[in-house]
Amino acid sequence: MELPLTIVLLAIIVEQVTTVLKGAFPVIRGNRAQAGSMVIGVILCLSTRVGLLQELSVPTIYPVVDYILTGLLISRGSNLLHDLLQQVGKYKRIKS
Repeated sequence: MELPLTIVLLAIIVEQVTTVLKGAFPVIRGNRAQAGSMVIGVILCLSTRVGLLQELSVPTIYPVVDYILTGLLISRGSNLLHDLLQQVGKYKRIKS
């Protein structure tokens, strides 16, 4: 699976898991829901070793930083991520 598709899939998973948790635990709202979404996103990226910086060929000394940043981005949801990936595509075309 291509990395952008994988990142979008992970963002959708984060959205759905957060929605399920908010339904199961009504106390999870607002900032708590956002924090939970961030934790889920980071855990998913760490466990799957998916990072956006590596896709952009941006060298990192510590790949875990890439996974954490990508996890935070996917925690914002698939719509934001879709817009971001479009910008990345433009960047890659310019860079080539």
